[in-house]
Amino acid sequence: MKTETEDILGYRVDRRGLEDCVDDVIAWIKGDACRWLACLNPHSYVVALDDPAFAKALHEADWLVPDGQGIVLASRLLGGAIRRRVTGSDIFAGVNRHLNDAGGRSVFFLGSTEETLAAIRARMAVDYPRVRVAGTWSPPFKPEYTAAENEAMLAAINAAAPDVLWVGMTAPKQEKWLHANRARLDVKFAAAVGGYSTSMPAG
Repeated sequence: MKTETEDILGYRVDRRGLEDCVDDVIAWIKGDACRWLACLNPHSYVVALDDPAFAKALHEADWLVPDGQGIVLASRLLGGAIRRRVTGSDIFAGVNRHLNDAGGRSVFFLGSTEETLAAIRARMAVDYPRVRVAGTWSPPFKPEYTAAENEAMLAAINAAAPDVLWVGMTAPKQEKWLHANRARLDVKFAAAVGGYSTSMPAG
């Protein structure tokens, strides 16, 4: 995937702007396999130094976007082309806007509390009324999931068969979960976007 990237501290980071990245994602949603997106910022870089599984997930994400002003600064100092951040919230808004314009697409939300997920579902109905929320799942708040808990999450997602999976379990858990389970997900695109917020921007 990473044909339009540059090396930032050993990671291949997408150097295009938000709209180009979103266009790429939307085009891929017509594909057959799951591809996924992660965000790189100074905090995740530091955490990954002591977490090989997290580092591997970031290295192997299909899209790794520069979510952090420190990454933009590093690109400038290294003579790169990245000039603006592309955050998880930016991707969330951009992809949902395109899905809404196209109509007939669906999303699934994995992560956070039942209360927050209910609020997000209500917000989606207002901001993106043509995007169907195929389902939500609030996993236990714990560092790692049991095999049974993981199977339950996968079963719920795959039964809903959404086009897009939004994962909001915070880093590094969400990236490691997506990396470990990507081959078993019946979705076209998945993204680790951090904790959900009812103030996530509309498109």
